[in-house]
Amino acid sequence: MNDHTVIKGHSLESDYPIGNESDDGIIHDNIDDFDMDMDIENGNPEIDYYPGLSKTGHSFLGQPESMASSIKRKIKKFLNLLNSYQGRKLIIGIFMASTAIVLFALMLFAGHSGGDASLPGGAVHEGNGDGNTEYPYDNEKQNSGSDSGEKGLPENDVQNLAKMSLDDMRSGKFWVFDYNLSKLQYGGNMLNPHLVSVTKDLKKFIVSSESEDVWRHSSLARYWIVDAETQEVTPVHYTTKKSDSVEIIVPLKISYAAFSPDGHFVYFNYNSNLFLKDLKSGKSKQITKDGDGANILNGKPDWVYEEEVLASDRAVYWDNKGSKFAFIKWDDTNVPVYNLELFGDNKYPKILELKYPKPGFPNPVVSLYVYHIESSKIIKVKQPEDQEKDSDFLGKDFIIYQTTWISENELLFKRTDRSSRKIQVCVFDVKENKTKVVRAYNTDEYNGWYKNNGAIYVLPDNLGYIDNVVHEKHDHLAHFKSAFDSEGDLITSGDWDVIGGVVGYNAEDKQVYFIGTSGNSLQRQIYRVSLDGTILTGLTELDKIHHYSLDVSKTGKWGVIKYGGPELPTQKLVELDKLLDGDYYDSIPTLNEVEKVEETLKNFEVPTKEYIPIKLHDDVTVNVIEVKPKDFDESKKYPILVSVYGGPGIQKVSCEFNYGFEEVVSSSLDAIILYIDPRGTGGSGWEYRGWARDNIGYWEPSDITEATIIYMNERESYIDKERVAIWGWSYGGFTTLKSLEFDEGKTFKYGIAVAPVTNWELYDSIYTERYMGVLSEDNKYEDAKISNFEAFGKVVQFLVIHGTADDNVHYQNTLQLLHEFDIAGIENYDVHVFTDSDHSIRHDNANVIVYDKLYNWLATAFN
Repeated sequence: MNDHTVIKGHSLESDYPIGNESDDGIIHDNIDDFDMDMDIENGNPEIDYYPGLSKTGHSFLGQPESMASSIKRKIKKFLNLLNSYQGRKLIIGIFMASTAIVLFALMLFAGHSGGDASLPGGAVHEGNGDGNTEYPYDNEKQNSGSDSGEKGLPENDVQNLAKMSLDDMRSGKFWVFDYNLSKLQYGGNMLNPHLVSVTKDLKKFIVSSESEDVWRHSSLARYWIVDAETQEVTPVHYTTKKSDSVEIIVPLKISYAAFSPDGHFVYFNYNSNLFLKDLKSGKSKQITKDGDGANILNGKPDWVYEEEVLASDRAVYWDNKGSKFAFIKWDDTNVPVYNLELFGDNKYPKILELKYPKPGFPNPVVSLYVYHIESSKIIKVKQPEDQEKDSDFLGKDFIIYQTTWISENELLFKRTDRSSRKIQVCVFDVKENKTKVVRAYNTDEYNGWYKNNGAIYVLPDNLGYIDNVVHEKHDHLAHFKSAFDSEGDLITSGDWDVIGGVVGYNAEDKQVYFIGTSGNSLQRQIYRVSLDGTILTGLTELDKIHHYSLDVSKTGKWGVIKYGGPELPTQKLVELDKLLDGDYYDSIPTLNEVEKVEETLKNFEVPTKEYIPIKLHDDVTVNVIEVKPKDFDESKKYPILVSVYGGPGIQKVSCEFNYGFEEVVSSSLDAIILYIDPRGTGGSGWEYRGWARDNIGYWEPSDITEATIIYMNERESYIDKERVAIWGWSYGGFTTLKSLEFDEGKTFKYGIAVAPVTNWELYDSIYTERYMGVLSEDNKYEDAKISNFEAFGKVVQFLVIHGTADDNVHYQNTLQLLHEFDIAGIENYDVHVFTDSDHSIRHDNANVIVYDKLYNWLATAFN
């Protein structure tokens, strides 16, 4: 390919897509490019391995270079890192090098959607309340390029496209863009920016600088509009002040900025209000004025929606023509405040007030609006006509999960009651100013719950849309021929699951592309099905256990196939129509090089893995991954570390290539690792997933303990039953504590719980009530909490770790647990508290220390 960087043009549905189910962590020494975040929903750490990759996988383009040389350079960097760890068994080097090849391609095909630049995290920012600090720029220099006069974009190369017959890449699905961002400056200040969004004609782009994380997906940053031809740099939002009679422009930090679909406007959010900047006139218009950043938020989700519903920092939905957009307004007036204490070097702790609804307390009240560009009118989307008088059907605190324009005047949105069990699919007719419920159902039908599982896919040529539906207790796809189609036609069915919805569509051949399990929850295979559902074709080797994902160009003719395991990950750029042509796939070169990594791995004691299903006493089968040291010897006795998550609908066990903290333990401490997915986890249909509904904390400890016992009893000759530990982070921390409580020291002698939930009445309402229902008197919540404290006294030793500034699972959980231990006289445990760390435990040097602590604590327990 030519010297260009290719960026995938659609957003990730979440920062941790289902299928990436791992609690990866590593022991590391002075590696500045490593970062980590955790998710209560999936238990997946989010890892940054390279400074050019943001926390959401966005590519930050710098010096243009060929794809091949870029890959070689980055592989060399990781090989150098590997070599520095020679002789230290399997410490960080193996993990970084083997995973790096995935990230090289992520940097080339990173997710964007209209310039989605959300940066997850949770680190609390400091400033004057709105994140802005004095940052004056000299007016005379504000539009200059670099002092050297160099242009980042070669002359007459604004629309220079790479090879590949890019029939459609410019039109929205892929961007091919060549620009040296490293030289961008404003008013004599180097910006060191990150690329956010590009217009379809590639003539303008938006970059951000000086980003500060707010919560998982949200951030504050300065945003800039850059003219690719003239290199003129303009702040998206700014104020002015006078200094010695000279007007100084002060760019302001805002929540996000992106182009409208037609490229005529930039929309952005400042202090929870929406603004629209006309690129022709350069003038900005404030669309909403009642946002205050605390109680009223426009187009910017509050904490619980950002974390549990939208997995995004914005809620603005444009129609295709760019003539109007819908947005959500949040009213958090009645949502209770949780006070986060920030200690730092302060004489008195700083208090951060976080609107955080818990079970039984008021949720945010949401409403949907449509803004018309030409008339500047805002219209509130009405309640469905048949429910104007019956607002209690879903309750006034209903949840809006998805919002999509099906046509120019038909806005579809999905909403549920606060427990995410009653669902309405509604359509707002803009011309008629009416809302109609076109579909309604109850998840009681399949003993489940509602949660976003892939976006609605709107078809071209007025053919309607494809949505995810549940059919015979499995997730499948249905074609709805219009916005008001209430029935839909199934296009997939069977005893297997569609994962994440539609990934691409070929309008010419009317072929739909998606990922499915092929009847085995460990794997992800690529499929194609005709729009009428009559012809279903597997495009990957269905007779083998593999883990694939796919990014598809807008026309559906090209795709990037990402092979994720169990062998070393690769990526290939293919013509999708040729995938069934003999050896076509094998003949395509990979976008990443694996040979050097394969050679380097030979220098390390890489553990071996085996997938072993274990049948429990009631004939329910749970998936288990067994990890053994490379030089496993049946004549020796080995300790066991059981790694768990166990959250509803989430998988930890899959065939993805993954070497993390647990594999370090296996190699360096000569231990066996077991990853166990109890019933209630994902990938196996609602018959299996439904066990978790109203039963949080019941099946996880029971299944994990029984599976561990069965595994040990069948391998008694080489298992040391006195050295068995269990550990987990977030929901996995809860599962660990619940298993120690359930087992009473008979099986698990040691345990580690990091940032655990200990009482579900302390966690957020939307997540908890989705799986447990509303708070009631039937003892579901009481049964789910950690309550048999005396049982912990029968364990040899356990460790509890938490960050004091955890906005997700509050430190309150651990403090209440420790208080109960004091009352019960429990003393056989260790505690490590990380000051001012959030759920990811990464404040200052905390991420280094937490993994050192975990490793050394296990080393002591096992030796």
